[in-house]
Amino acid sequence: MVKREEQTDAWELSENEEEFSESFWEKRGENWIEPVETRQEMTAMPGRNLEQSTLNAVPVLGDAEILAAEALLDNKLLAVLLALGEKPRQAGELVGKLRVLAKKRIKVRKKVRVRDKTGWGYREVEREVEEERLVPSPIPASTLYRLLSRLKRAGLVEEYRGLDARRRYYRLTPLGSKIYEKARAHLEASLRKASRDNQLAWEKFVQICQSLGLDPSQLILALDLRVTEDYGKKQVHIPAKKHQGEKNP
Repeated sequence: MVKREEQTDAWELSENEEEFSESFWEKRGENWIEPVETRQEMTAMPGRNLEQSTLNAVPVLGDAEILAAEALLDNKLLAVLLALGEKPRQAGELVGKLRVLAKKRIKVRKKVRVRDKTGWGYREVEREVEEERLVPSPIPASTLYRLLSRLKRAGLVEEYRGLDARRRYYRLTPLGSKIYEKARAHLEASLRKASRDNQLAWEKFVQICQSLGLDPSQLILALDLRVTEDYGKKQVHIPAKKHQGEKNP
């Protein structure tokens, strides 16, 4: 009987809390301002994120070398930086077109060993099996806008409008351009280190892309790489290293 009474009291308390919360929000008008104490209590609740004002108050480190190394660890952020490093772009140009590698389970046809009908040996048959592989996946629009907003708050990207006020263009700031150049130089150096006479086998190039989490086609465009195929073997050609002060045409 005691347990039932405790349960009853608990249910009554929860119903009273619901009634209080409903009446509390019904009284809230358009010009109603939430008390400071209430807001402080809500932000101090466990499980909530830090206040945005507190995050924005912390300045972003101005060291392009360190920030470039941080960007290389985030494949989505790196893909956005490489795309904006070429020229100012609209977000609509990147939605659905900017891709990174993500793990997905896909069905593939593969040869597997099965026991022979006689029971004395094995034979190979081709069957459809599920495997987890890295496949190119477009960055979702919501994720892309969050990344652009994050880069804007960090002072790496600026937002401009075109002649049509509805069009928004995103361009790297001077600090963002330095980070882009550092990240690009690191990627080119990694490819040259693994290449021979600035030529890299396609299989090796794909392995490097997988380690970075980038779609090979995106990296080819970002670094102005050239792909050739001779006798069924694909080769990736890395452009010659530019001298200091020389710019891209």
